[in-house]
Amino acid sequence: MQNKTKATLLLELRELHQRLRELEAEKDDLQISLEASTEHGDLIEYELLNRLAKFRQQFAVLEQEKKDLELSLQTVTETTDLFQTELLEARNVLESEVRRRTKELAENNLKLQAEICEREHAEAQLKLAASVFQASREGIVITDANCHIILANQAFTKLTGYTEVECLGKNPSILKSGLHEELFYQNMWEAINTLGHWSGEIWNRRKNIDVFACWLSISAVKNEQQKITHYIGILTDNTHQRLSEQRIYQLSHYDALTTLPNRALFQDRLRLAIKRAQREKYRLALLFIDLDNFKDVNTAFSHPTGDQLLQNVAHRLLNCVNEDTDSVARLGGDEFVVLLDGLRNEQTILQSAADMADRLLRHLQRSFLLEGFEIFISATIGISLYPEDGDDIDELLKHADNAMFEAKQQGRNNYLFYSKPMNVEARKRLTMQNGLRRALENNEFYLCYQPQLELKNQRIIGAEALIRWQHPQLGLISPNDFIPLAESTGLIIPIGEWALRTACLQNKLWQDQGLPAIRLAVNLSVRQFHHQGLLNSINAALQQSHLDPRWLELEITETLAMTSAEKTLKKIQALQDLGISMAIDDFGTGYSSLNYLKQFSLDILKIDKSFINDIHTSSGNILISTIINMAHSLEMRVVAEGVETSAQLDALTQLACEYVQGFIFYRPLLKEDMQQLLIEEQAKLVLSK
Repeated sequence: MQNKTKATLLLELRELHQRLRELEAEKDDLQISLEASTEHGDLIEYELLNRLAKFRQQFAVLEQEKKDLELSLQTVTETTDLFQTELLEARNVLESEVRRRTKELAENNLKLQAEICEREHAEAQLKLAASVFQASREGIVITDANCHIILANQAFTKLTGYTEVECLGKNPSILKSGLHEELFYQNMWEAINTLGHWSGEIWNRRKNIDVFACWLSISAVKNEQQKITHYIGILTDNTHQRLSEQRIYQLSHYDALTTLPNRALFQDRLRLAIKRAQREKYRLALLFIDLDNFKDVNTAFSHPTGDQLLQNVAHRLLNCVNEDTDSVARLGGDEFVVLLDGLRNEQTILQSAADMADRLLRHLQRSFLLEGFEIFISATIGISLYPEDGDDIDELLKHADNAMFEAKQQGRNNYLFYSKPMNVEARKRLTMQNGLRRALENNEFYLCYQPQLELKNQRIIGAEALIRWQHPQLGLISPNDFIPLAESTGLIIPIGEWALRTACLQNKLWQDQGLPAIRLAVNLSVRQFHHQGLLNSINAALQQSHLDPRWLELEITETLAMTSAEKTLKKIQALQDLGISMAIDDFGTGYSSLNYLKQFSLDILKIDKSFINDIHTSSGNILISTIINMAHSLEMRVVAEGVETSAQLDALTQLACEYVQGFIFYRPLLKEDMQQLLIEEQAKLVLSK
């Protein structure tokens, strides 16, 4: 019964109630019958009582069933009520869960919609970024962490000339121009790896090898682990900006007419030159040039003609200077300046400045052909020196201007130094220079001969030919004064050829007179040695004099030997092939190495006088001993120069030096005195036999 549903129980209960009502009706009928039976007899009563008893029994059963049904119904009802309560609670929980899930679903839906919007926005942003990337006027290139290009925009390909396909996988170093030192790139990458970015101007090279300037910005892209994953480079073409800047710079720093530096740029250069000279301890010369009577040209012709003349003057000035070290500028009007930079030799600064002034004046005196007219001009030059005449730009310019003004007062078409003592020296030098050109024609040069003796028997075995110049106004001029001048002017070539020819003729003359044969040494200057006609002039001197080449010795300085060593070696070998002896002079004053001496295979080594002067000291003695032993190991004969005392002579004897030359025996002798000495030497030889 417990398994029956409430509906079934209710149905059975209704049926039971119906039966009970029927039994009640029957009971009432039976009661009526029973009351009536009393009237009809005991038998009928008995049957009726039995029927009543059964009825009551049946009714009792039905009552019990009713109670059971009602109890079951109550139980089912209670169970149903509990179920309904649980169901209600479950429904409430379910409704709450539904509401929660609905809310959550709504929230998720909102989130999803937001994500969709965000993704759509991101996609739009990506499309926009891609459009911007391609539309950007700046060249953009992206590489991976290994610097391989993975993306490049149209501006980059247009700027560099490489297509995107050509770029992909390549290193941006394909754009290297070669104009930057490796240190530039090292510093750039150090900044990128340290700071994460770098920017600056850089010169790159296009595919067609054209070089262009651009502003480059490089940034490193890192992931969450701070590891570099990509590099982004942005290039901005600076060509037009550069051209504009150059145009502005040109207008502000260069003279529009002559394209020479103007006053502002020249002052900057002079200021920097002064700083370098202070730091490196060298000197400068400033030449202030003013054209003579330039206004007459404008008056006689026209201002355009005058402008053309100034342009031609500028061109000639540039042709006179060393563009690597010197500067030419136009200060304004007909005033120009020349800066001689890097004059490190104090003994030749006057010579260098005066040489330049002479050259400028000569070039400007040549005629100018303008518009069919031959125009002649001259100039006046004032010279100031750093640091003697000033240590700043204003002083040097002012003093050079003052010197120029003073030179104009003295007749124009000349030059003057600001310092009076220097003017005296310059005039003397100018007189020498002018005299050098006539000295050969006027037979003003002559040779002296300083004997060389063999130490073991003090016999004369040779002599060194030394040139002298007897100037008609200046008197006897030292070779130390006129040889550098002859070198700078190129006159050393004909002068050297004269000395060589004269020495060969004289030596052959002595031999023809029966005097002892000696080897005569002739010095070769740097310019003379490297002159392409040297071998021809030596051959000509030997042929003209008929002198056997073995009696000719040519001396070159150690410094000369180290100048273009390979060419020097070839020329030495060519001279030795002629049978001429080769000597290295002033050994120890230059920077030659033992290896070079060995390669040169020279015949004679001459120890410089400065070493002989220190032979009495322990270190000096050791040094000379080392030089002598080294020379002997190279199979070279040794001549000690400048020997003046007996102590020096004794020390050299102990050190096994073979030959000496110096005042202790003889000063340089005139040819007549040298001839007499050889006659006496001949007499000694006769007596010794």
